[in-house]
Amino acid sequence: VHIMETRKRSKGITMSRQKLKVEWRPNTQSQYVVLSDRFYLYKFTKDQEEDPLESNIQYKFGNPIQENSVQTKLMSDIVDIRYPECISWRPDNTDQFVVGLHSGLVVLGQFNLEEPIVKVFGAQSLRTCTTLSWNKEDPSLFAAGYKIIRDSCSTLVWDINRAGEMMDMNDMVNLGRSSMNRTMSPSVRDPIHSLANSEATVALSWIPSIPSCLATGTGSKWLRIYDIRDRYQGPIQSVAAHKKSVRGVKFDPFDEKKVLTFSEDGFIKLWDIRSLSKEPLSSISVKNLIQVEWCPNRIGIIASISKNENIIKIWNTRTISNSQQYDNLSYLNSKSQCIEHDIGDNPISISWHTSQENSLLYGCSLENIQNLEIKKPIPISYSTNGNIALINGKSMIEGNPELSKNEILSKEELSVENNDIDISELMCARTKMGYSSNLDKNMEIVHQFNSLDISIVWDWMNTMKRKFIKSKDTVIGELLGAYLIISSSQNPVKSITSEAENECIFYPIYFNTSRINCQKLCGWGFYSSEQDLTEMSELLLVEIEKCVCEGKYGRAAALAVFHNCIPKAIEILNLAPSQSGINYKLVSMALSGFIEGEEGNTWRENSAYLIDLFEDPYLNTIFKFLSQSQTNWIELLNESRISLSDRICIACRYLADDELLLYLENSRAEYISTGNLEGLLLTGIDGHCGGIDLLQRYIDDTGDLQTVALLISQLGKRIKDPRMRQWIELYRSLLDRWQLWFARCKFDVDREIVDEPKPDISLRCHFCNKTFLFCAQFKDPSPKPRRGGYPLQRSYNPNGAVGKHQVMVCPNCKNSLPKCAVCLLPMCVVPPDPRNKKTQGKYWSSGKLPFDMWFSWCQTCNHGGHVKHMEDWFNDHVECPVADCDCRCFISKNSVN
Repeated sequence: VHIMETRKRSKGITMSRQKLKVEWRPNTQSQYVVLSDRFYLYKFTKDQEEDPLESNIQYKFGNPIQENSVQTKLMSDIVDIRYPECISWRPDNTDQFVVGLHSGLVVLGQFNLEEPIVKVFGAQSLRTCTTLSWNKEDPSLFAAGYKIIRDSCSTLVWDINRAGEMMDMNDMVNLGRSSMNRTMSPSVRDPIHSLANSEATVALSWIPSIPSCLATGTGSKWLRIYDIRDRYQGPIQSVAAHKKSVRGVKFDPFDEKKVLTFSEDGFIKLWDIRSLSKEPLSSISVKNLIQVEWCPNRIGIIASISKNENIIKIWNTRTISNSQQYDNLSYLNSKSQCIEHDIGDNPISISWHTSQENSLLYGCSLENIQNLEIKKPIPISYSTNGNIALINGKSMIEGNPELSKNEILSKEELSVENNDIDISELMCARTKMGYSSNLDKNMEIVHQFNSLDISIVWDWMNTMKRKFIKSKDTVIGELLGAYLIISSSQNPVKSITSEAENECIFYPIYFNTSRINCQKLCGWGFYSSEQDLTEMSELLLVEIEKCVCEGKYGRAAALAVFHNCIPKAIEILNLAPSQSGINYKLVSMALSGFIEGEEGNTWRENSAYLIDLFEDPYLNTIFKFLSQSQTNWIELLNESRISLSDRICIACRYLADDELLLYLENSRAEYISTGNLEGLLLTGIDGHCGGIDLLQRYIDDTGDLQTVALLISQLGKRIKDPRMRQWIELYRSLLDRWQLWFARCKFDVDREIVDEPKPDISLRCHFCNKTFLFCAQFKDPSPKPRRGGYPLQRSYNPNGAVGKHQVMVCPNCKNSLPKCAVCLLPMCVVPPDPRNKKTQGKYWSSGKLPFDMWFSWCQTCNHGGHVKHMEDWFNDHVECPVADCDCRCFISKNSVN
C-alpha cells in the first residue's frame, strides 16, 4: 500500500507539470531522446516498413518549408526510468549517459545492453535533480545539481567507478520499478564532493580550461565558481549575475573563456570567466526565457525560446556590444543580430545537432517534435570587374553570366540610361577612355553618352572655369550655385524698362552684379552694364551663331526675343530649314506680325492659339512671352523641356527680388529630391545649399560614384563635408581594384593634394637605424658640463657666428661614426646652432663642414670616407682602399663589362 500511494503521488505531480525535453544523441545523424514521463530514444527515418515499435506519430524532417513528412521510429523505451528531468552524455562514450530524475536519483544508463541501467546514484536526502554535467577531461566524474533542502548541499560530484550497494526498497520505489519486475543495479550513496550548502543549484557546467573547477548557477541570482581540490568546499569566486535564479550556465564551444548565463529576469548575459567581477561582455533582453543553447557548429550563434511564443530566436553574439542593452527586437532585426523563426506552436525544448550544421531539434509536445533547418544567408560578393561570387554550403560559384572577360563595351552602350550595362562596367570603361579631372577631355567623352544631366553639369563647370578664373572672381573659389549668389546678395536691385525699337514689349528688366554673375555661370551674361541691356551684344551674337551651327534654331530665336531683338529672331527663323515637322519660315511670318501690329492686341489674341502646338519648347516659350501683356512667369519657367540654365537666366532678367528668390528656392528643393545633377547650377557643390544632399541622392539612384568624385575633386583642398572625403576615398579604392594605377595617381595629382617633394638627404646610423636629428639636442646653447653625452669638438668661425660643434658619435645610440677608409679618422657631423639662426641668414648654414670633409661612399661595397681623401685615392688606384675588398669602386659597370 505504501509503494502504490508513493507511486501515485509521484505520478500525479509529474503529469501535472507536463514537462518535455528533447536532445540529439551525439555522434548520430538522426537519433534523439525525449524526456517526458519516461525515457524514449527515437530515430528519424524514411523507411515505411512496419515495425512493432514504430509509433503512429508523424514528424517533419529536414527543411520545414518542404512538406515532406517522415516516420519516426522508436528505438528504445527504458521503462524503469520514470519522470526524468535532465540528461548528460559521457564525452568519450556516447552510448553511456546519466539521467536525473524527479525523485532525486541519478541513473547511469547505457544503450545496447540487455539491462540499460548500469548504476544508480542517490544521496541520503533525496530531492529533485535539476541539472547534470559530465567532466570532459575526467569522464569518470559528473556533477549533479539539486533543489534546496535544509542542511544539505545542492551540488554533488559523483564517481561512476565507485562501487555501489544493492538497491533497497526506497530506491526501487523512487526509480519506478516494481518488486516483481526488477534487475538489481548497484546504488551509490556517497558523493566524492559536496558543494553549495543551503542554496539550490539550478544550472552547472565544468569549466573547460580548468577541469577541476565547476561553475554553478543558484536559485538566488548567484554565479559561483567551485574548485573540487579545495578542502573547504566553498566558492572561490561569486558574482550576482542576475536579479533572479540563474537558469543556465553554458560555455562557448569555440571560446573556453566565455560563459553564457540566462535567468527569469529576462536577460542573457555573456561573461569572461577570467574577470567575473567586471561587467558582462554583452547583454540581451528577452522576456520569459525557457532555454538558451550555444550552436556547436557556428561561432557565436545561440538559440533561445520563451514562454507563450511561437518563435525560435537565433542570435549572433559577435555583433552585440556591451554598450547597448537591447529591450526590443525591432532594432536587432534591423542590425541582423537576431533572426526569428515562426514554427506555429509554443516550443518547450530545443537542441542543436552536434555534427549537422544548422540543424535544430525542437519539441512543443510529445506529439509535435520537429527538426528545424536553420538556413544561413548566402554570402554574395560582386567584384568591380562585373564578376559575381557566392557561397552555398561548402561550394563556391564564381563568374559573369552576361559579360565575357575580354568583351569591350561599344560607345552606344556607354550610357547611364542603359539599364542592361552595370554601372561599374560603365565607370571602368569611361576611365580607360580618359574620364578624369580634365574638363575639356570630359566634355569630349560625355557627348558620347545619352545622359543629358552629366553633359550639362560638365558644361557648367567648364563655364565657371572659363569665365570666372580669368577675372579672378571669388564665385569659382567655392563653386557656388545661383541660389546662394542671389540670396546672399547685398547690392540694391536696379530696375529699368526696355527701350527696344518696338515698344510693344514692356517688361521691367532687373539688373545687379549678382544677377549678372548668375547669368554668366548659366551661359548668358552678355551685358556688363545697365546701358548695354537694350543693345545687341557681340557675346549674344556669338552665342546665337553657336546655336545656329548646332541646329538649335528655336533656342537661337528665343535668345534674340528675350533680349528684345525680335528682328534678329525673324532673320534666324527665315534661314532655318524645315525639320521635325516644323516650318520655321511660317513661324517667322507669324512672329513678324507682332512688329507690324499697332498695339499687338489682335496679334496676341490670335497667337495665343499657337501655344503648345510646336514640338520645339523654345518656340512655345516665345509665343507665351509675346502673346500676353502680363506674362505668367511661373507657367513659362516651369517648362521642363527648356534647360534649367536658360530658365534661371530668364528669371534673373525679368523676375523681381521676392519672386526670383522664391522661384530659385522651389526649384532647388525639387532638384535635390530628384537627384538631378543639373540642379548643381542652383545648389553648387558646397554644403550650404544642399549640393551634397543632391549628390548623395544621385549616387543612391544611379551608383555613379565616378562622376561625383570627379566633380568634387575640383574643390581641391577645400573639401569640408565628411561625405565628400568618403566618396573620394571610395573612388580611389575603386581605381586600385581595377588596377588602374596611373588613373588613380593622376586623380590625386589633379586634386592638388600631392605636394611636390622637397629634395632632402639625411644620415642614418647603421647600428640603431635612426636618422641624425640635432635640432632638439641644441635647444640650450649655453655651455654646460656633459655627462655620458657624445663628444664634441668646437671650431672657430671668423665671421662672428658661433663655432661649429662636430659630432663624432650617433646622437641616439652613442656608437662611433664610421672611419674614413684612407685617413682612418672618424667621420664628423656638424649640426646647425640655433644661435646662428637669430643673426644673419648666412650664419645658419655657415656651421656646415667644407665639401672636402663630407661623406662619400661606394654604392657597391658601401666603403668610403672623406670626399677629398677618396678623390686623392682614386687618382692613383682603382680598387677600394679597404683591405681584403676587391671592389673596383672607381670603374663604372659599363666599363667593367
